[in-house]
Amino acid sequence: PFDPAVNPFFVFFFNSLGIIPAIYGALLLPGSSGQKPLPTLPFVLGSFFAGFLALGPYLGLRADRTTMEFVAGAKDFSTPQRIADSRLTGLALLASAIGLVYFALTNNGIVTGSALENFSSLFNTLKLVHVSTLDSVLLSILMYGPLLEDL
Repeated sequence: PFDPAVNPFFVFFFNSLGIIPAIYGALLLPGSSGQKPLPTLPFVLGSFFAGFLALGPYLGLRADRTTMEFVAGAKDFSTPQRIADSRLTGLALLASAIGLVYFALTNNGIVTGSALENFSSLFNTLKLVHVSTLDSVLLSILMYGPLLEDL
């Protein structure tokens, strides 16, 4: 996955599709008890395989939490909720995201500029690059709502 022969921007976008669903899990699972009309876990797990295609319907149908109507202690959480809410999970996700950005910027990324031109060519010609990039960007943009709820 971190082959220097592969465009660093594609490596960034493609590998972010493993980190972004994990961040969604950390944001959505701890407050998911009593979430109507759909359970959270199947959609978060599906997003690891199908990206926005799996998570989009859940984000559109779930009940927004505009007030602190549900506050549970860690003892009330299920195992997936405890894992998603742990400090270790947050630190691992932060380290993974920073490492991915570092790889994209230092491995022929911003320094030469040729990587960006190469990525643009890949984006326009290869469906995998096109879909992976758009999925990553869309999931990142739509994180705004759940992120505000978590604050």
